Amino acid sequence: IVESSLCPDGTSPSIDLILMDARMPVLDGLEAANQIRQLGYTGIIVGITGNIMQDEIEAFLMNGANIVLPKPLDVEKFDCAMQQLLSSP
Repeated sequence: IVESSLCPDGTSPSIDLILMDARMPVLDGLEAANQIRQLGYTGIIVGITGNIMQDEIEAFLMNGANIVLPKPLDVEKFDCAMQQLLSSP
């Protein structure tokens, strides 16, 4: 599934940000984030989850998310998180 997001010539598209839901039907977001990182993606991955338990957040971060935000996604919190991520080296 992750590999199918590559361009037809096998290169990666220019993607600056990925919003990744933790629970998806075929491949959960934690594993997808992990696979995306293994493919060399260095951009921002924002984990989105309805489960805001600390173990879920830590698992998402360990699998490649830069930050994890709760559902429903709050636009102001998202904006604040993006400003923090983009201002850090």
